[in-house]
Amino acid sequence: MPSITSENSIINGTQIRSVLIVRGAFGEMYEPAWHKALNELGINCTLFDCHALTLPGLLGRVERRILAGPGIRRIRRNLLQTVKQERPDVTLLYQGHYCDRDTVEQLRQITFVAGYHNDDPFGEKQNMLRYRHLLPALSLYHGFHVYRQGNVQKAIDAGVPKVKMLRAYYLPWLDDGDSVCRLYHH
Repeated sequence: MPSITSENSIINGTQIRSVLIVRGAFGEMYEPAWHKALNELGINCTLFDCHALTLPGLLGRVERRILAGPGIRRIRRNLLQTVKQERPDVTLLYQGHYCDRDTVEQLRQITFVAGYHNDDPFGEKQNMLRYRHLLPALSLYHGFHVYRQGNVQKAIDAGVPKVKMLRAYYLPWLDDGDSVCRLYHH
């Protein structure tokens, strides 16, 4: 497998120089790991933290669950403003739960919209509230990475033109070598 470097990171014939990661997962390690790796490759990468824009406390938890409310509107408005100002080559919507169809439509006029989801939005839980914006917006993404091989075709069927599988990854500052070896040598 070829390694990814800033010299060979290309989309549609254009070298990727900047990426904005839209943080939507709740694990503290996911998006920061991508951010660290891309910057180490020489790609200017910034994080947009959706969680910081929702309401505090119980109301924020409700907003993040139902994906509606003033914090969700603030996320979409601020994201569009940030993308218009920064003009990243790629905007990666990590999980993509907060961005509705209208937001993705506006983003794609400015930037290459990519997504990643490490769960199964097409499975038996696809009717969960967390997928109510993601699934209808998928056909507007330029590209998408899924966690399961079985979701590649499902994302293509949903209208995403470029879909690849991306499995879990090793984080040297978090994962120790022994636990990774045990995982793969059972």
